[in-house]
Amino acid sequence: MKKTFFLIFILTNCNLINAPEDFQSVLTITSQKINQKCPMVVDKNTQLDNTVVLSNKKIQYNYTLINNLAEDFDNDYLNNEFTPSLILQVKTNPGLKLFRDNDVTFSYYYQDKNGKFVLNTIIT
Repeated sequence: MKKTFFLIFILTNCNLINAPEDFQSVLTITSQKINQKCPMVVDKNTQLDNTVVLSNKKIQYNYTLINNLAEDFDNDYLNNEFTPSLILQVKTNPGLKLFRDNDVTFSYYYQDKNGKFVLNTIIT
């Protein structure tokens, strides 16, 4: 939840409401603004390391779960609780409407405190 509020904060403070027609440029500007503040602790367990703009209006958020190991998470939890919650937030959050209206794809990449892969969720 805090991650979504952080994204809304960035979008609001970057004055992207009057976005140029080339939305790939909007993503690049957004990524640059976010990365200036990274690494950033999002909550007691999560750090936003950086963002990367990929082709075809796709932005990837790279997180580290600073207090956990990959082994701490079972696939049932990730697939049945965590991922659906993340998808619901992206699809319903009014602050992300501009991105949804412009067909942005979100990629959320998580690694554990040792850099081991935990999860990559892609939301279209």
